[in-house]
Amino acid sequence: MIIVDFSFEIAYEIVQFLFICDKKGKDCSREEITKYINKTRNYTLKTIEYLIELGVVIEENNTINLKTIEKKQLSEDYNSCKHWLNNRVLNFKPFAEYIYFVSKKFDRLHATKLVKSIYEINLEDSQIKKIFDKWIKNIGIRIFIENNELRNVKELEEATVNVMVANKFLKDEFENYYSEISDNVINDLQNALLNIKKDPEESLNDTGRALEDFLRIDIGSGIYLSKCNGIAQVGNLFNQNNKFPTKLNNIAIGLASVRSMGKAHGVDKNENQRWKIHKETALSNFMITISLMKSYIKSKENILIF
Repeated sequence: MIIVDFSFEIAYEIVQFLFICDKKGKDCSREEITKYINKTRNYTLKTIEYLIELGVVIEENNTINLKTIEKKQLSEDYNSCKHWLNNRVLNFKPFAEYIYFVSKKFDRLHATKLVKSIYEINLEDSQIKKIFDKWIKNIGIRIFIENNELRNVKELEEATVNVMVANKFLKDEFENYYSEISDNVINDLQNALLNIKKDPEESLNDTGRALEDFLRIDIGSGIYLSKCNGIAQVGNLFNQNNKFPTKLNNIAIGLASVRSMGKAHGVDKNENQRWKIHKETALSNFMITISLMKSYIKSKENILIF
């Protein structure tokens, strides 16, 4: 994996510029971006490389664009772009794990060595540490050193409003499997946590999307799923395949109904009205989905837990 040092200020400007250009239907090349930013060319190009590595922009046919899914979360406002990009940096797995290890009282150099080994980063330990510490300073992160190894209600409460704590919560839940789970799944789970209080219906959508991607990408490799439309059909095909325990597949099928109560599906076609979701329901749905994911992972090792 590549870790790129970059300028946060230039990154904010690039994201804002690409968003505005996209709204006007204009494509942008590297040259157009560097001309607009009007800063040191080398720094600007490094920052573009970072945004590509982070997965928020794509480069095709010499054109740089924001990914479609990212556009929905942005506005033209500079502070909005800044807040959004800071959150994406926090979601970058190697950085998220570095913060996690530091919060667990690991020496920062030791934390760097662990992250370097897990993600096979081709940089000197001191360089990685320097970059990550710079990111911490630029974003203004305050790392809370954990005093109690046991998860408590207060931590879960904090995870619903704090991006960094949400990331730590997910790392605690998945433990060593965290690095193996797709980035999109982790991002959706984080959004699900953060939406539990402010938008429970959207939290159901986030959780359901994370579960479907997890089943298709992280668990269902080797099973032909392209004709499956949604979680329920994936679960039914798993039952036919006999690769995973039937009880787990049936729980997934049941969670498909919970997902359909979310905002994305609108009016219930049978009841002719929308479902109103309580935050307690969103939280329960999130936690049982996490348990289901861990159960699927362990079942591949012939260990049955729930």
